[in-house]
Amino acid sequence: MKETGFVVTIKDGFAEVRVLRDVPSCCSGGDKKESFMVKARNLCNAEIGSKVSIEGAVSPSSPYLLIGLCIAGFIVGLISGDYLSIRFGFTGLKEILSLGLGIVVTLLVYTGFRFFVFKGKHTIPVVYEILA
Repeated sequence: MKETGFVVTIKDGFAEVRVLRDVPSCCSGGDKKESFMVKARNLCNAEIGSKVSIEGAVSPSSPYLLIGLCIAGFIVGLISGDYLSIRFGFTGLKEILSLGLGIVVTLLVYTGFRFFVFKGKHTIPVVYEILA
């Protein structure tokens, strides 16, 4: 998501940017301006007071990838649980073991994806353009 704002401070290769966003107001009849601060990597060497454009580094397709991986993890867990129950002779608990292992694998995939993709260094917003 692209946003525009003004650089307020610069420290150690990062810039704090004050972003103004129009927020629709249903009760007052007009739009309000909402201001918030974003810490972003300063890749274009913007200076204090510069109007810049920032962009988040997470791909818009990441949530869809997460859903697909969770479904795949659940199916792998079901198949693995079915195989392991037959292999170790738990034929009476086959369905419960398959379901439990499917849920466990799904939770592991979800946790790993959230940790490595959404919490990693590469998800910090980037100042990529100085505007006139």
